[in-house]
Amino acid sequence: MAGATLATPTNLTNTLSPIANATTIPSIVASDVSVNFDRLVIVPITCFVLGLACENAVSGLVANMVRIAAESDKKKYFSTVFNIITIFNLLSIVYNSLFLAHYLLNESNCSIMDFVTNIFAQSYYVIFDSFMLYKTWTVSGYNKVFFFIMCIAILNRICWGCVDLKVSSGSWRNHHCEFRQNPITGAG
Repeated sequence: MAGATLATPTNLTNTLSPIANATTIPSIVASDVSVNFDRLVIVPITCFVLGLACENAVSGLVANMVRIAAESDKKKYFSTVFNIITIFNLLSIVYNSLFLAHYLLNESNCSIMDFVTNIFAQSYYVIFDSFMLYKTWTVSGYNKVFFFIMCIAILNRICWGCVDLKVSSGSWRNHHCEFRQNPITGAG
């Protein structure tokens, strides 16, 4: 654009006059840049990654169902592992969908939807930890000492999740919903 200059702090007041607007580019407010960056970069990348996660969870559910349908002894696959994997995949779909819906929230539903999303997030973490600990318990040969440790670890994760639900929250700031994760309970 010939003759155009960027608005700087010294000529910022000139951008308000119609004559100045013909020769200068209006200044860009920092929050507008952030909102545009979120809309043009962050949201599409997040949608892509969450879409992959949901696709993976759906294919996991389908694979489990096909495995059961093909098995002659149906009781064999209705084990603890099958149940944990099924619950994990269902929670994954709901959690990722709620996380994606986070970009569509407004001031009136920000806080409650962040709370609901946090419930599913904490459930997701508990089930994932349970699955990993169950696999480890299986590898340990169903060791009773490890079972006790596993139960304490799962109870610990549940307690941290409950505390996190109490102290972390969502709030509406700068035209979008922000989730404020407590740094202590979030890492619990």
